[in-house]
Amino acid sequence: MTTNLEVILRWHDPFLTWDPALYNYTYVLRVPHHKIWEPDIILYNSAARDYSSSIISTNAIIDSSGEVKLLLQAIFVSTCWINIAWYPFDQQICDLMFGSRTSDVMQIRITKGDAQISRYEHNHEFVLENFYADMGEIMDPCCDSPFALVSYHVQLQRRYKFPVFFFIMPGILINICAVLVFSLPAESGEKVGLGINSLLAMMVFLMAMINNLPPAESIPLAGMYYGVCLAVITTNIALSVGVMNLSHGGERGYKLPWALKIMTKAMSRWLRVSVHPIVQRHWQRQEEQEQDGVLFESPTVFERSERAWRSLKVRPKTPENADNNPWVPVKRGEGLPEASPIPSAEERDVFVEEWKLASRVMDRFLFILFSVITVLFNSIMLTSSPYGIDMNACNEDEGSCHVD
Repeated sequence: MTTNLEVILRWHDPFLTWDPALYNYTYVLRVPHHKIWEPDIILYNSAARDYSSSIISTNAIIDSSGEVKLLLQAIFVSTCWINIAWYPFDQQICDLMFGSRTSDVMQIRITKGDAQISRYEHNHEFVLENFYADMGEIMDPCCDSPFALVSYHVQLQRRYKFPVFFFIMPGILINICAVLVFSLPAESGEKVGLGINSLLAMMVFLMAMINNLPPAESIPLAGMYYGVCLAVITTNIALSVGVMNLSHGGERGYKLPWALKIMTKAMSRWLRVSVHPIVQRHWQRQEEQEQDGVLFESPTVFERSERAWRSLKVRPKTPENADNNPWVPVKRGEGLPEASPIPSAEERDVFVEEWKLASRVMDRFLFILFSVITVLFNSIMLTSSPYGIDMNACNEDEGSCHVD
């Protein structure tokens, strides 16, 4: 952290006292600071390469009673533990720890001064929430006695509008596009394409956000947000592939399984999915047959062709013509089962429409499910920070923050 501040040092030196009456009633002197003794108060957590060059010392102001005041204008570069776990709604507390490097508590007694921000300038990235000081002690291996330490704490709250507008808002819009994958009909062929484009867009914004963050052990809130978004979009793509396969099941000649048909009937009414008239008539006939105690479902074209092929291929030998080969070819037309009627065009259409209806029902269900998940997920993630978005800045009009 780089801080531009003014350091005011005050101390009493009994060797710098005089009687003003003996010196033409001179009560105050201003002398170069290096001409007198001064305490070696330094910034303990400094990160500057050249510490002395960042400090501008003025003349020391000496009172006749021995009170000395030294004004320092400095640009301190200090270490600060950055916690980005709640980025972009994070709060940072950076410390400026001052103390003597060679004089312990038995030699110099340090007291904290007033912490003022009368000349504080606003920062475009952070808001100053609090600025306070406290006293402490620190041990050093060189000495047996501890060293007095005064710490000034700078409490900052990140301005959230920029990262929310440029990083979080695009993620919300991409999530909406990803959910709209389930509103596209399977016949369009764009379901997977829209999901992959959403995934790539999310990766672009994730990389842009990472470039603005310092390396840290913990994953920030925004990083977790994008990670979960990527997992949700990947799940959307996988389920979209399954829905597309479900839609084309009838074209392959397969019959809709009984359990899937029951579920499709129930969910189509619950989800208000329109049913093709030909499927409605087919279901109505089946219901009438169930009421009469008769239920017949004609085999599919695939099942009929499979039965015919097996009957034409081989048949077991009888004891009359037994030999080493237990199977003999069947002559064309010999031993065939009764021919099943070829399914009509309406029956084929029923198979196709039932599978398409199952895919539409699944699309509607997934659309509602992932819409609810997206709304809840975004609401929880954006409100989970303990610091919130209500930033209470220091009252700059009064010129000071709370000082403990």
